[in-house]
Amino acid sequence: MLRRLGRVAGKVGRQLTWLAMGAATRSPRPRAVDRNDDGVVWATTGSAVIEPTWGFVIDEPWRLHGASFEAFKIPRWLYASPSPVEWNRVRKEPSERIVEMGQVISLRHFFEWNYYHFLIDVIPKLAMFERAGVDLNVPIIVGPSAVELPFAAQLRQLGRLGELEWYVQDRETYVRAERVHVTRLNIPRRCRQLTHRERARYTLDMIGASSITADLPPADRKVFLARRPPYGRLIANPAEVEDAVASRGYEVIDAAGMDAVEQIRLFHQTRHLVAIHGAGMANMIFRAGRPMSVIELCPDVWDHVDSMRVMASELGYDVTSVSFASSSAEDPIRANLQVDVDKLLRAIDESEARADETGHQGAGTPA
Repeated sequence: MLRRLGRVAGKVGRQLTWLAMGAATRSPRPRAVDRNDDGVVWATTGSAVIEPTWGFVIDEPWRLHGASFEAFKIPRWLYASPSPVEWNRVRKEPSERIVEMGQVISLRHFFEWNYYHFLIDVIPKLAMFERAGVDLNVPIIVGPSAVELPFAAQLRQLGRLGELEWYVQDRETYVRAERVHVTRLNIPRRCRQLTHRERARYTLDMIGASSITADLPPADRKVFLARRPPYGRLIANPAEVEDAVASRGYEVIDAAGMDAVEQIRLFHQTRHLVAIHGAGMANMIFRAGRPMSVIELCPDVWDHVDSMRVMASELGYDVTSVSFASSSAEDPIRANLQVDVDKLLRAIDESEARADETGHQGAGTPA
């Protein structure tokens, strides 16, 4: 408890330091160059720095641009707070840790390392910049996971994304630019919710998904999306479950071992998807425009409609959520699931029966 209180106190102290120094030095504030129903695009009014740890924008010398960080329901500084001491040390002396640029676009995001968020939250930011008239032919700043994770490196080479100039900011280097463009989608209480359907449409266009799948014949594949270590929220009885779904004609797929193009092509042909809740379910966007049945396996402690169900519904899919007991009471949301095979098979049979009743037309609508 004392350690936790100490961490909170440290974050409070850092936040107060940023506020005090920003006011004392009269550091400029960024200006909103476009404000619409989907979010806001800002441009700094002078030189600014993108700090490496979280991707916060610092309007020099000391204005921490809070909106450059994706906020949650509690104050953002409880999630992340850059060190003002480190920034003071870096800025006071000539440093190899600062790279100088002209104009840049920041796509930094708190969950930039997550497959779902990269597809649905990071790439769609480019739509906001285009709408605001910001030239995309400038360096686009992404975090270190953009090269550390194969999917991010591969997706950046596809379609229009492959034509852009990417700069991967490492964990030690500050990016200083004459002007930084930054955006926030869906600012709470200010904007409507930019839908998953709209985000999926833009991402599919940017990676050229239609070209990647153009030569594929129509197919109604059945896929059970497996999760393997080192990821959490696994199935506690995987052999039993995988044997059961295989008996219904499902391919057991671990998408983590596939490259980006393979995943796009596979899920474009997937008619029935069964998956434990996780980022891999974002692959459902590659089926957009065709009918799909989605069965999501989740912990029985969840009492909310999660983003995967919302996205499946917005894409016009038939979606079912089936809950199972967690194998640990300490962290039931992230713990492994003990799947009742009979319950799962009943859900599969009912889902496929609904598809048969509609003549495999479904409610799939173009993304």
